[in-house]
Amino acid sequence: MGAYLNNGNGWTKMPSYTPPFHIAADKYGDLGARFADVNGDGLIDFVYFRWISSKRQQKGAYINSGCGWRSEPRYIPLFHIAADGYKDLGARLVELNGDGATDFAYNRMISNRMTLSKSLPILRITYYRTAYEI
Repeated sequence: MGAYLNNGNGWTKMPSYTPPFHIAADKYGDLGARFADVNGDGLIDFVYFRWISSKRQQKGAYINSGCGWRSEPRYIPLFHIAADGYKDLGARLVELNGDGATDFAYNRMISNRMTLSKSLPILRITYYRTAYEI
């Protein structure tokens, strides 16, 4: 584990940017960690939401302070990103409506007859927009 910044001539070790949660693990693969600018400040942040069982999930959000990570629970993803035994659950952090803010969308087929889908704007520092169905 670690983090290295590009200094223009190579890499400089920067321990303060080491991701605060595992990105992947042997035997599990993807653990639901993603990098995206969730608060609109132009710096890439770190969020994760891993489903382990109905009684156990791991989730969190860390804002990039410009010199490392700061926990910020209000940006925790709204739906599981990955799950043990299922891998990718169809959740994405993406700009959807042209306002420049990172939004959250998911669409997962649970069975041949049931699909779970929503598009939800992410909570911003200055305002909150209501969730809506696609």
